[in-house]
Amino acid sequence: MADTANQLPVKVLVREVGARFRASEHASDSPQLDAELIVGHVTGLDRVGLRTKDDTVPTDAQGADIEALVLRRLTGEPIAYLLGTAWFYGREFQVDSRVLVPRPETELLVELALTHLAQRAAEDHHIGAAAVVDTCTGSGCVGISIAASSPTTDVTCTD
Repeated sequence: MADTANQLPVKVLVREVGARFRASEHASDSPQLDAELIVGHVTGLDRVGLRTKDDTVPTDAQGADIEALVLRRLTGEPIAYLLGTAWFYGREFQVDSRVLVPRPETELLVELALTHLAQRAAEDHHIGAAAVVDTCTGSGCVGISIAASSPTTDVTCTD
């Protein structure tokens, strides 16, 4: 596909990449979205741009980069590692294979911590700032999200 990707407009390329993902033994839960994210990431087009500028033809270098990412995804590598980012609690975090991909379920932990911190603050006016320690922090998404949402809390992240 690397040779033909350079002659295909993104509209066709996204469709073909999505079909490859659907046919893979490591089939993604979201093959079309993965295709859009990879093609968009490499070409610099967001998901709207992939539709409004769907006749855009990737450069030779972009075609090679798309194919390299597609091959990695076909082996089951997480899309977040391919793109180098993952969203968590409304913020974008840098990720790679050295950290776990932040999971939406973990956002519940942040919610519970923030609820606890708010209750503590309401009940204990005389006590100083609360402290949170995020151990094995990885991307730092839990600690950073708590710190950003509770600026008076002293948050320490450590790997």
